Amino acid sequence: MVSLPVAISLYVSLSYVVALHISFKGINDYKMRRDDPRVIKSRMKRVLGVTLINIVLIPWFHAIYSQGECNFIEAFLRLGLIPGILYGQGILRFAWGLFFSSVVNCLKLMCILYCGPLLDNLLYYLLVPGVSVKSMFIDVYNELFNIWGLRNYVFAPLTEELFYTAMIINNYLITDQKSTTFNSVIFLSPLFFGVAHVHHGFEMYSIGLYSTLNILFSVLFQTVYTTAFGIFTNYVFVRTGGNLWCCIFLHAMANYLGFPGGSELSSQLHIVQHKCSRLVIVFGALWKWIYIGLLLVGVAEFKNNLWNLTQSPYELRITRSAQ
Repeated sequence: MVSLPVAISLYVSLSYVVALHISFKGINDYKMRRDDPRVIKSRMKRVLGVTLINIVLIPWFHAIYSQGECNFIEAFLRLGLIPGILYGQGILRFAWGLFFSSVVNCLKLMCILYCGPLLDNLLYYLLVPGVSVKSMFIDVYNELFNIWGLRNYVFAPLTEELFYTAMIINNYLITDQKSTTFNSVIFLSPLFFGVAHVHHGFEMYSIGLYSTLNILFSVLFQTVYTTAFGIFTNYVFVRTGGNLWCCIFLHAMANYLGFPGGSELSSQLHIVQHKCSRLVIVFGALWKWIYIGLLLVGVAEFKNNLWNLTQSPYELRITRSAQ
């Protein structure tokens, strides 16, 4: 029999995916599909509608099934949508200083993890001929300030973290706290987020440009990657006392930086080496290996700093094992 937290979490997960894929008139005429501005606007409107319904419906469910632990207002505030409110040691508090320091510390953690790609990107604008620091700001502006930037770095991080982190974690912590364990919240509930991305495979199939093997590989990679990222944001949400905005900013930053690939600097310097000085060419060859080293250092230091940079006196109380 499906437990109450799982049932509500299935509804939360499916409501988001269904909102994306409700029939869109003439979608087959749009070759870009999910990246067509008309499709993006339509999907954002539908997801916004479902979000407005769920930020009322889910806290209402929580209040009903909390066995007197919280009322509707408290259940709503525990979603973490309102900046500055943290829930720790069983009490809701306004803690602006701790709220913002947690956000800054989490962004530091991401900078540590991505130290290689961030430095690679900066050096790209400093060393590649024909590219300037000014063009870096132009590229960032062009990436962020359009309909795709709004979706990728504002709308998707906010709504996905609200649904797949705050709502789902609270499904467990409020309605079934006695049976909920730290491991189930951190490692099992993110599966809802990971599996929800399987719909991208259906979209690839409907376009008709990808082989079955390509679709399967893409779905597998996205499921594993998003589940792993969901584990991270769930951990951050719990450790920071329900600071949803830490998760939102982390999600936006992860969307912007993407999954680390090879060194863009080394690739570009190799292409335009006839325009480079001998010193720059040698540095580009060495940088390829330095970059790989920085990727490994980033992972190691991320692990070493994960506990300290997410520490908060308002960490959500969860039993370590089932009672």
